[in-house]
Amino acid sequence: MDELRMVGKWWLPTAPTAPVGGVLEIDANGRSRLELTDSLLGNMDAQVVHGAADGRQVTLLECQPANGGKITMGQEHTVVEVVQPRVVLVGIHLESAEDEAFDGLEVEMANLTAWTRRSGINRTDVFKGSEDGSDKLTFARVVVEPSVLEKVLARLEDAGETATLGWTLKWNTATEAWERAFTVKELATVTVRADEKRTWRGFNETVSAVRDLVTLATQVGCRVGKKTLLVREAEKGEGTRDYPVGLYFDAGSGDERAVSPHDIIFTLDDVDWGMLLPAWVALRKKVGLPLDVLFSLDYNRGDFYQNQIFNAASATEGFHAALRPESIGIPDELYQEVKTTARALFPENPAARDWIRGRTGDNRPGLKQRILEIAEIPDQTAVEKLLTDVDMWAKWLKDARNALGHLNTGELEAKVPEQARYRLTYLTKALLHLVLMQELGLSAATQQKAVENNFGYSARAFGEVVRAAKK
Repeated sequence: MDELRMVGKWWLPTAPTAPVGGVLEIDANGRSRLELTDSLLGNMDAQVVHGAADGRQVTLLECQPANGGKITMGQEHTVVEVVQPRVVLVGIHLESAEDEAFDGLEVEMANLTAWTRRSGINRTDVFKGSEDGSDKLTFARVVVEPSVLEKVLARLEDAGETATLGWTLKWNTATEAWERAFTVKELATVTVRADEKRTWRGFNETVSAVRDLVTLATQVGCRVGKKTLLVREAEKGEGTRDYPVGLYFDAGSGDERAVSPHDIIFTLDDVDWGMLLPAWVALRKKVGLPLDVLFSLDYNRGDFYQNQIFNAASATEGFHAALRPESIGIPDELYQEVKTTARALFPENPAARDWIRGRTGDNRPGLKQRILEIAEIPDQTAVEKLLTDVDMWAKWLKDARNALGHLNTGELEAKVPEQARYRLTYLTKALLHLVLMQELGLSAATQQKAVENNFGYSARAFGEVVRAAKK
């Protein structure tokens, strides 16, 4: 997203006849700053500020005074006030953040274009034969035929939305002092349209779902870039058009490393968008918080490796609770017998009975069994290639999680080999990604390809550690 600077006048909705001049600046991450030439808020916050700048209406939401303003007393009394809005809307005046004024939202996302793997930029190299009659070919020219791809739609009935993947092309010819250039750029975007008008934040859930889907597929934390709200307007006649409203807020900085096709574990070629997105939205809701914990390993990559191992193990536990809720440790009849027998041993000892009740309050399987059951979900050939020995991986992950969770100094180092510790997070994350691929209906061949092409190096290194531990 490009930086933006807008010079204009600004006022409170309750005092439209008392505007103050100022400059609104928005950086590449969506953070905004308004510097005013007079006092507007004083020491008070304001939920809404209106503005007019560069010929457009502007709404600032959740504004608060910021450091940087000053009052100067001298030959003239001057005031500079700095305001920090949380949200900026360029193209509309809202009376409240709760105004339901928008029909859709179009967003750009890092690596979305690469993930789709579809392109309307068709290039052909043309060669000509040799004039001397030989078989030698000589390069003649490049033919570039740009064409806009057909959009693909996914219907989200529960949300009352339609999410559309679309592609746009831009081309430019520039002649400079030393050279001439012709460039063609292609961009994939997602547009979410609702059946009924919504607030500016009413599309967040679906946009976040698509962002996480791109993160899953590319293995790189995806960041949402440019955001454009859409207001459907009637045109002369019977048609409608979308009036764009720029949406800016601090979305945080992210890893924008450009991925190559070899980094991606599945693409739009492997799935049907119309089936994938509804299935992903449903799965995301089903798994819940553990999915956020898993993706934190992609979005926040600077943690200590111990924290990363603990988060990977916690995500595995959470996946089991969500995807295998009926799993039990022992048969129900035996479980009831164990509880009854244990309590009967201490009929007159409340403390002992309370302790037994706490230890036998549920029939959940043990941690290692839960880890093993998660590993049973994906294609087993892919799992074996990834982990080499599933039982040993599960044991190491269990031991690491318990050592870290109970803060037992030295236990992690004693129970898990050093080289395994450094691979444990990545391999567990990869296993959970295979679980998600299986739950989304991706084929065994696609899962195996992901292990071979994407996870293979770490899988082979982990395999060497496993074989060494068995000697």
